[in-house]
Formats: sequence, C-alpha cells, structure tokens
Amino acid sequence: MISTSGMVAVLSLLAPSTLLAATATTVRVTISGPDLVSPIQITEDVGRFRVWDGPSTTPSSAAQSLIVDWATGPVEPSKSQPVYTLSFETTRQNPSTYIVLYTFDSASDKGYVYIPGSQHPAYKDNTWLIAHLVEGNWFRARAELDRLVNPLLVRAPKIR
Repeated sequence: MISTSGMVAVLSLLAPSTLLAATATTVRVTISGPDLVSPIQITEDVGRFRVWDGPSTTPSSAAQSLIVDWATGPVEPSKSQPVYTLSFETTRQNPSTYIVLYTFDSASDKGYVYIPGSQHPAYKDNTWLIAHLVEGNWFRARAELDRLVNPLLVRAPKIR
C-alpha cells in the first residue's frame, strides 16, 4: 500500500506540466537574432503572453493563444527571412523560460512561430513547462504577436 506522501509524489509526476505552469506569469520577453546588435527586452504588458495556452493544455485547448493561431495548423514559412529567438521568461522556476523561433514574411505580412522539436536545444526545458504535442512545427503567429514584435525588429539596430 502506498502512503499518502507516496501517492502525492506519484500524482505530481503524472500531473500535466500545464497544471504546474498554470500559475506562472510571463515577466519578460527577449528577442534575439543573428542580425540584431543586441537583444530586445520587453517587460511592459507581457503577462498576457501565456505560452502554455493551446493544444493539449488544461483548461484551454483554444484554437488561438496569444502567440500562435493553432487553428490554421502547421505551415511552412518563407525561408528567406531572418529567424529570431523569442524567450518568454516566466515566474515558474527550474526552468523558467519557454523559447520559440519567430520569423516575419514582409511579402505576406504574416509572422510565424516555430515550437521547438526534439532536436532543438530548448525542447527539454520547453516540454518541462508545457508539451503541446505539436512540437517541431511552424505555425502562423497571432496578429497580436506580430503587432508587438515586428515593429521592434524593424526599428532595432542591425549588424551590417
């Protein structure tokens, strides 16, 4: 027979990571990329970016989250645009940061988000925070993310 503390330990291992992250708040978004002179840090109004909303999450498997339009399904972005790393630092600890890749196609006026797959260095920490079960795919970014990130990228000092 399992003791109460043993049962709690077993249940905590089985609990979805979404339940663990559900109380975490995003406190900073950092944008880095190969052509940026320095990373861009955003701290104002970033609590609205809940990276754990979306497929396979509880309580919301919403068709759209604040960073990804899940309803459009996996897509393939233009490969001619620079790819940036967006790091969503949360109040959750060990790890606290969820990382995605982002690119903006100015020809189509659309941004795209890559949820790192198992070959990406961020995969392990990301899936510890939340596993969407769609990792390794590009998705259409939500317009809210494009409206925040793309103007910052356009204005940011670039390496020549």
